Amino acid sequence: MAPKQNPLMRLNAWLRDAWRAGGTGGLNWHLHAAASQARWHNTQQQIDRWLARVQPTQRQLLLIGGSA
Repeated sequence: MAPKQNPLMRLNAWLRDAWRAGGTGGLNWHLHAAASQARWHNTQQQIDRWLARVQPTQRQLLLIGGSA
């Protein structure tokens, strides 16, 4: 059975992700962010492309979005 279809492997992955998340900031957050980098790659590229197209009228820009 493939790992993605194996319920025990999925549970293991979920528990590992939940443990690593641990809150915002600190080592746990950074470990979780590093492990999640591949999942956020497409989102990061889309934000990068959008920022390249916009012409903000202010010097500061606030982006609000999901965390790693």
